[in-house]
Amino acid sequence: MVKRLEVRIGPDRFHTEIARVNDSSKPTIIDSPLFVGRVLVKIRDFDGVTPDGSPPIRDHDYFMKRNRRFDIQIEGRFKARPGVAPYTGEELQFGTDFDHLVNFPMTPFKLGMRVAKAVDPNVYYDFEPPSKRPFIMSPYLACMNTFSAWPSPAQYPNALVALQNPSGTPAPPNRSRSDSIQDVVPVEASRQVKKYWHFIGLKGDPRIDGLVEKNKHLLPDIPVATAARRPMPRHQSSFGIRTERDEPTEVAQRQKHADLVSKADRPEKSGGALSSLTSKFSKLGTGLSSAGSSSTATSRRSSFDEGSPITSEAEDELTPLPGSGSAADISKLPVLKGLAKGDLCFARALHLPDVDASDPIEAQLGPWRFSSPTAEPMEDNTFVFLNENVPIPKRRKYFSKAEALKGFTYDPDVVYGASFFAPYFNFNTFDLAIGPVHMNLNKFFADMPIRYTLRSSRKVAGQQEEETFCTISFALVDV
Repeated sequence: MVKRLEVRIGPDRFHTEIARVNDSSKPTIIDSPLFVGRVLVKIRDFDGVTPDGSPPIRDHDYFMKRNRRFDIQIEGRFKARPGVAPYTGEELQFGTDFDHLVNFPMTPFKLGMRVAKAVDPNVYYDFEPPSKRPFIMSPYLACMNTFSAWPSPAQYPNALVALQNPSGTPAPPNRSRSDSIQDVVPVEASRQVKKYWHFIGLKGDPRIDGLVEKNKHLLPDIPVATAARRPMPRHQSSFGIRTERDEPTEVAQRQKHADLVSKADRPEKSGGALSSLTSKFSKLGTGLSSAGSSSTATSRRSSFDEGSPITSEAEDELTPLPGSGSAADISKLPVLKGLAKGDLCFARALHLPDVDASDPIEAQLGPWRFSSPTAEPMEDNTFVFLNENVPIPKRRKYFSKAEALKGFTYDPDVVYGASFFAPYFNFNTFDLAIGPVHMNLNKFFADMPIRYTLRSSRKVAGQQEEETFCTISFALVDV
C-alpha cells in the first residue's frame, strides 16, 4: 500500500466528490441553496487519486517559471434568498478548519502565522470556537491572492463597465473600441493580459445610479433595465473612472504584480520579502466617498464629488462627444479627465460570449472562461474602488479595516472570482517548508484532511456550525 493525495470538493464537508486535479476543462460544480460556483484545483507534480481511476494529470502550465506548489480557483455567486440580507465583506471568510485540535508544535505554527500575517494582516485563528472545530480564517476579500468580479448573464444589460486601455493603444482600423474588447472577465493567457472591460457595478446600486445620473449626457444611449433589480446597500467606495493618462499600461501593471508574486514565491526568503511587500503600501491612495457621504481618504485622481472640476492640465486631452458640447464644457463636469466615447458604457455594447441557457450552471455563471491550461484569473478590483484597479497588497490593506468590510456587500447578481496559492506546502507529501522550518505534517492529519473552506460567520439554524459555501479537502489515502 502506498499513500497518494486525494482532493475532494463539495458544498460542505459532508458532501464532496473527488476532484479532477489539473484538468482545466472540468472544474468541480457546486450548486447548493447558498452558492453556485465552479472550483478548480491545480497541484504541482500531482500523482494522486482521480475520479475514474485514470492516470493523473501530473502538471499544469500554471506552474511554469513559478515556485508555487498549489492553486485553488473559485468562481461563484452567493444566492439571493427571500427575507435574507446579502452577505457583507465582514461575514464571508476563507481559510482552514479542522475536525479537532491537534498537538501541533507551536514554534512552527507561530512562524507560519507570522508569514501569513505578513501577506494578509487579517488572518486569525481560534483553537476553541463554539463549534469545537478549530480554524484559521481571514475575510475572503482580503486573503485571496487574486480577486475579480463580473455580471451574471441575466444582468449583462445592467452592467456598467469602463474601458481602461493602455495609453496610446489605438483601436484596430475600421473597428470601434468596444469591438476590440473580448469580455468583462479579467483573464491572463500565457502570461499575457487579454484586453477586457473593467466591471464597475450594476444599475440598482446607489453608487452606480449616482454615477450614471451625473454623467448621463456622456451616455446618450443608456438602456432601460431589462431585469428588475432590488436596491443594494451602498458600498464604501469612490465614484470615478481611471483615465488613460493616470493609468500605467496593462503590461507594466502586470509586471508589477508579477514582481510582487515572484518575491512571495520564494519560500527561502519569505519573511523579508513578505514584510517588505506589505510595508510598501502603508497608505491606500484612493478616494472612499460614497454618494451622499464624506470622503475618508484622499485620491490623487479626481472623484465624483460635487464641485470637483477637472484640472486645467488635462483640458487638451478632452474629446468632445456628440451632443455634449465643447471640450471646455466637458472640463467643467465633475468627472475624470480624458473620458472619451467608449470609455464608459453598459454591457450590452460588448461582444459578450453566448450563454447556453439549457445549462443551468452556465445560465447562472456564464461560460467557463478558463478551460485552456494557459488561461488563469487575474486581479481586477475596480468593482470595489471604481476609479482604479489597485495592487493586491493595497486591496488587502484596505480590507483590514472593519468599516471597509462592513461597507462592502456581495451582490447575488454578480459572479466573484478568486484564487489562492502558496509555495510553502507540498500536498503530495504533506511537507511544509517555511524558511528554516522543514517538517512533514502527515502524522498530525492521519485521521482528518487538511481542509480549506469558504464560509460565512452566520450560523446554521439550530447549530454552532457556520454556513458553508464550498470546501476543498486534501488527504493522503492508501491505494
